[in-house]
Amino acid sequence: HETKVSVSNLVIDAVRSLREKASPNETGGVLLGTYDVVRNVVHILAALPAPPDSQQAPTYFIRGVKELQPLVQQLAESTAGRLQYIGEWHSHPDHAAARPSKDDEGVFGHLSAHLEPTGSPFVMMITGANDTWFRMGWAERKCLEGVLTHAAN
Repeated sequence: HETKVSVSNLVIDAVRSLREKASPNETGGVLLGTYDVVRNVVHILAALPAPPDSQQAPTYFIRGVKELQPLVQQLAESTAGRLQYIGEWHSHPDHAAARPSKDDEGVFGHLSAHLEPTGSPFVMMITGANDTWFRMGWAERKCLEGVLTHAAN
């Protein structure tokens, strides 16, 4: 099976809305989802908002951790372990493309170093004014990258 990523319109709408509310600052949070090892599909099902201790500015975002672990655990338990952490998302301002910066590449490297040995997939998503970029790595499967163009409001 070819490796695929699915992301719901609800997730795209959520990150666009959170981006708009935080503007001109960047924002972000964690991605939750599930994956099917038989069909090689990663499903991005939720994007959580920035924890309250996150650092947000017009040119950077550093995700905090306050209240995040219990929330992720609660969501996992309420879905019988199906919904789990699969990566990170953040926004870029209007003048910056939704493509990874040098710092963003470091975040993807961190995800890879911590999640690849577990056999779990990992995703990084960046949402901008006009589109959302994502990259997924998953053990020995090839790395996927893609762009979703936003529908006009």
